[in-house]
Amino acid sequence: MGMAHLMGQLGLQPSFEAAIPLLQRAATLATVDVPQPAYVYGLLLLQEFSHISIPPSCFLPFIPPGSSAQAEARKHLERAAYLNFSPAQYKLGHAYEFAAPPFPFDALLSVQYYSLASQQGEVEADMALSKWFLCGADGAFDKDESLAYTFAEKAAKKGLPSAEFAMGYYAEVGVGGPKDVEAARRWYTKVSRPHHLLCFH
Repeated sequence: MGMAHLMGQLGLQPSFEAAIPLLQRAATLATVDVPQPAYVYGLLLLQEFSHISIPPSCFLPFIPPGSSAQAEARKHLERAAYLNFSPAQYKLGHAYEFAAPPFPFDALLSVQYYSLASQQGEVEADMALSKWFLCGADGAFDKDESLAYTFAEKAAKKGLPSAEFAMGYYAEVGVGGPKDVEAARRWYTKVSRPHHLLCFH
């Protein structure tokens, strides 16, 4: 019902005042079987949920003394990830990679969360892991071209265009194996739409 109040669905008028208490309670009660509320509420606190912008004052009654909207968002996103919700795991991998507030940069935590999401079939997490292992992270882990290749191939086999491009690049320059111009050509022709070049760390 919280989302129905928020979005003005099921014949209800949109009402932040009615929605926020329901959404906060649902997030607190999230389980392995129903982890989404913790994720959604975390995104709402960060003002990152689709096209909805909620005045910060609406959340104030639900933020404990000494905490903040960002701290509460982090708590709920981490809870959703702990409950095996793969979009939350990918979100945290990305947040720790790019130091998206309130998350600090942490290469190891980024790889850990991306790995959890990858295990659950999040194809973008596979590609993120490929890029991490292509370059490594100073003081955290060395580059591993074999792993970079493995994760890119995993994503490419699921049809992710940026991964298909990466496989072409890896074959062209010899990442994870010998240079193979024919394989590179095959991968490049699979790419079905324009892409940006790989963003290296």
